[in-house]
Formats: sequence, C-alpha cells, structure tokens
Amino acid sequence: MAKAGNLMDLGRYAAARETLAPLLARPTSNAQAWCLVGSCEIRLNEPQRALRAAEYALTLDPDSEWAHRVRSASLLRLGRRRESIEAALEAVRMHPRSSYGYACLAEAYAGNNQTAKARGAIDEALRLAPFQAEHHFQAGVLSQRLARYADAEAAYRRALELDPGFAAARNNLGVVALKQGRSVEATGHFVGSVRADPTSHLASGNVVVGARAFLVKLSRLTVAALTLGVVLWLVSQTALGGPAFRVVRAMVGIGSVLAVLLIGRRGARSLPAGVARQAAKSPRLAAVLLVTLGGLVGCLYFAVAPAPPSMHSVPGLTVLRLLGLANVVVFISNARTRSGRGG
Repeated sequence: MAKAGNLMDLGRYAAARETLAPLLARPTSNAQAWCLVGSCEIRLNEPQRALRAAEYALTLDPDSEWAHRVRSASLLRLGRRRESIEAALEAVRMHPRSSYGYACLAEAYAGNNQTAKARGAIDEALRLAPFQAEHHFQAGVLSQRLARYADAEAAYRRALELDPGFAAARNNLGVVALKQGRSVEATGHFVGSVRADPTSHLASGNVVVGARAFLVKLSRLTVAALTLGVVLWLVSQTALGGPAFRVVRAMVGIGSVLAVLLIGRRGARSLPAGVARQAAKSPRLAAVLLVTLGGLVGCLYFAVAPAPPSMHSVPGLTVLRLLGLANVVVFISNARTRSGRGG
C-alpha cells in the first residue's frame, strides 16, 4: 500500500491501481486498500468503479470514514448529488476532527450549488488543517466559481507556498490571472504547471490559450496606437497642423511603435519556444497578427505622411474604412478567445 500511495503522489494513478491488484485478490484484503483503489478510480475518471470499491470497503469496515468520503466523491461525479452530501455528512459524523471530511463535504455542497455551506465546510477544513495545500486549493476553486478572483489567487498562491509542485494549483493560478487580463503572467503559470505535470493536457492546452490572449492584447494595443496616429494625421489638415504639430505627430507615432515592440518582445521572451507559432495557426489569430504587423507599419507611415487635402477625400475615407475593419477583426478575435480551463 505504501508503494501505491507513493505512485498516487506522483500522479501515476493507473500504476497505483495495478500495484494494489495482488493485495485485493487476497481473502484478507482490508478496507483501506479498497479505499485507495477507489481514490485511484476517481482520479482516472471512473466514478462507477470507485463507487463499487467504496461500497465494498464499507462491507469490510462499516465505520470507515475514508470509505464514506470516496463514496461521496463517486456519487457526486455520477450526478447523485443529494446522496453525495449524505455520504459526506456521514464521514464528518464518524470523524469530526478530520479536515478531509469537511473538504469532502465542501465539494459535495459546491456540486449541489450550495455555495454558502460549501464555504463554511472548507473554512472548517482549513481551521483543522491550515497547512494542507489541497484545502487551500479547494478554497480557491470555490472562490473562482463565485468570480472572486483576488480571493482565488490568494488561495492558490498559499497552496503553492505549501506545495510548490502542486500542478493543478499552478494551472488555476494561471486561469485567474488570465481572467484578470494578465496574459503573459498566466502563460508563465501554465508552463510551470506543465513542467510539474507533463501529462496534463489541461495545462498544455492553456499554454496556447494564454499565448493567444497575449497576441490579441498586443493587437489591441497596436490598433489603439494606429487610431491615435490616424487622428493626428487627420488633424494635420486643420489650423493646428503646423511644423511643431508635425514634430509631435512624428514623436507620438514612433514612440507608440517602440512601446508596442517593447511589450511584444518582453511577452515573447516569456513564452516557450514554438508556442506563439502554435497559437498563430488559427486563421482568426493569423488575421490578428496581420493586423498587428500592418498596424505597426501604418503607425510609422502616419507619423510622417503628408496631411490629406480633406477628411472627405478618397485617401482619408479609405484610411478610416481600413481602420474600422482592423478594429472589427480585433474585437471579434478578443471576444472569441476563450479563457483557460481550471482543474
């Protein structure tokens, strides 16, 4: 059982289950071994098999608090929410000093949309075991569901302080950072999660999502700079468009380009090799990249181009139409770039 527990700590749930198979085949198999198997099945997304393991463990030891917890988690994943709460309450009744029982109860309540009770249960779990990283992670998940991203971020950071290799906490920290518009930081957390758990498809997918969010954000900055450049270019035809104004226009235009390039360079250096290219494979994101590059060239052009004879001239109208199209492309891409997925 010790070897199986070590394998579970490494996230090798299938190997842990196989390690326990000879022990379970013995007539003297114990309830704890079956609980461990049930825990593996839950991690492997096999709730029906986990439920069978938990119920068999209860035939061996009806007073097993662990078995009730495994049964509760299994029932929740099978959609039997009321029974899940009842099983978790039974686990708490049997062992009222167990923080895991309250954490299980919090999960059951949260799965039944009883957020106030879930919050109370996880707070009790943290009171009993304040240095348990899993409980802080669970508190973060609950806060994230309620869109309390600052609280969720604090909980995930605390979980990582207690367990720096906690891949799911690192991934979810990236998700809440992305929700708050910090795409570069979010991508760094996603990469850290993949390094902690290379088998996590969730975190791997989120790395690309974070890179896409950064590219869209960069394009928005570029279009904003281009818009400013066009406005100054059009103002050049008015009485304000003297020599001093042309110098200001050139400085603003070139400064905007340099600022966007600096932000892009810093963001690109934080991304793993190949991630930006992978993110740009989407036709929608390829259009955003084209707008970004075209926008930078446009900023430089409008910084030094002669003023139009009239805002209603053919060049003036063409510029305004192209600018409107660029804004539409970036707006659609920004609206459709999804958020990262939490664990």
